[in-house]
Amino acid sequence: MELGDPQGALEDFNQVLATKAPPIAAYVRRGLAYLDLGKRKQAVDDFSEATRLQPSSSEDYLHLGVANTHLGEDNLTEENFNQAIDISVNPVRACLQRGILQTTLGNYAGAVADFDYVVQVNPTLVTAYLYRGTVRAKQADVHGAIEDFSQVLQFHPASVAAYLNRSAIHLISSDEAAAAQDFEQALQTGSTSTRAFFQRGVVRAGLGDKTGAVADFDRRSQKIPILLLLTCNGADSAPN
Repeated sequence: MELGDPQGALEDFNQVLATKAPPIAAYVRRGLAYLDLGKRKQAVDDFSEATRLQPSSSEDYLHLGVANTHLGEDNLTEENFNQAIDISVNPVRACLQRGILQTTLGNYAGAVADFDYVVQVNPTLVTAYLYRGTVRAKQADVHGAIEDFSQVLQFHPASVAAYLNRSAIHLISSDEAAAAQDFEQALQTGSTSTRAFFQRGVVRAGLGDKTGAVADFDRRSQKIPILLLLTCNGADSAPN
């Protein structure tokens, strides 16, 4: 089996699991291989077997929750994350995943509570700040959202996602100057997003820079940052 070869890994674990007393870890590893191959139902079956054989493993419940997420089984996913949190000594990863799930389900108060716990225990985990900032924006907590995206930039100054999200918040708040500055930083950092150029064009037009606005509107690229969650008119979409 070569590194990064999920099909080869699957075949190897099939052989291991065909033995008389296979190790529980083999179910977990094969489940991960199934996930890599997009075989989500089979992954759920393996992780379920692992939790049955080893009910004290929070990691196995976390894997099961992630697999159920891919199947759209929101209730089972939440139950799996709750189980992982209940038996874990350090449930940071499970709380993060549950917070992301709560965000997609529209339970923003629950999501913020989970992200609050995550950053309290691990104050440098930028993903939690990115998601909490997004949720706060959905709750119209402009100050809190800007604070979270700014915190990301303290730890990761090259985060295009943080610049773009914060600039969108500034734009919604009618702070065109701050929005323009963040768009500029995002583009200098390396973003060539169509949306980034478009939104900066909107800002430039609002500031009376028609030439700059037209230039931005004419720029095109294919890449859209995954975590650019807010548009210039305030519409939003769920995180990936």
